[in-house]
Amino acid sequence: MIDVMVWEAAREQATKLRQEHQTSDPYVIARELGLDVIETVTPVGMAGMIVKKRGEAAQIFIDSSDVPGRRRFTCAHELGHFVERENIARDDDFSFRDERGGRYDLHEFFADEFAGELLMPAHDFERLEREGATTTTIAHTFGVSTTAVERRRDRLRKNPARSWV
Repeated sequence: MIDVMVWEAAREQATKLRQEHQTSDPYVIARELGLDVIETVTPVGMAGMIVKKRGEAAQIFIDSSDVPGRRRFTCAHELGHFVERENIARDDDFSFRDERGGRYDLHEFFADEFAGELLMPAHDFERLEREGATTTTIAHTFGVSTTAVERRRDRLRKNPARSWV
């Protein structure tokens, strides 16, 4: 039951931000929220990281060697961490380091679900699927990797979109 609440909260927060900012571009949203987004070479195995120190602007670090679709998803994922800590936990001091194949907990699940909904809104994603779009076409449409599309497809099959999305 708890993960149902987590995925619903993540999707709801992503939808709210997308509507408020009138874009699904995580870079634009992050900057409008006052976050610094820095593309840089990260340590081996690290896709991204967010650091928020009390009283300071949060900083998102993204591996500049990743392909554009992967960097876009990483930015949305790190933005998801920010939203979860700021809007839900009301935390002003936190950091998350997202390592490929690393620890996966409810924070990571929330950030992934948030990123999926922000970049690939459920109803648009499901419409493309009904129309017979290929995984590659869907990835191109949303500016993400085919891996992100496959993961989103699996999540939506497990937890279908609600009418509020």
